[in-house]
Amino acid sequence: LKLAEGTPEAIANMLVYEYKDADGNVVPSDKLTKGKEYTVVVKVADGEKGNVTLLTEDGEETESLESTFTVPGRNTLANMLGLPEDFPLIQVVLTILFTLLFIIFLIMWIKYRKERKASKEIIEQYEDLNV
Repeated sequence: LKLAEGTPEAIANMLVYEYKDADGNVVPSDKLTKGKEYTVVVKVADGEKGNVTLLTEDGEETESLESTFTVPGRNTLANMLGLPEDFPLIQVVLTILFTLLFIIFLIMWIKYRKERKASKEIIEQYEDLNV
């Protein structure tokens, strides 16, 4: 898993990071959702148990350290759909909306023209009667 910011490279392979969601389910680091809260558990790797000791803030030895954090960013519709952060979702939605409006107005205009043409034919029939 990804190394925490500020951790020296010398001990990078000695630590194991485990991310858990609010329900306690383990989540891979690449599946963390922006805007959600997670708990990270740091443990010493199995092969390094005698070489590295984890200490709490009080200086006591511990098997693992836990910390709760929120992934930076917003939980937007694009993120929920699995789209990239910079995906122009609003432009796509507006383009589809305006295309639909254009098609609706085009259909209305065609219908109006057809009715106008039919009306003109009826008017011409009455004009040809010469009453």
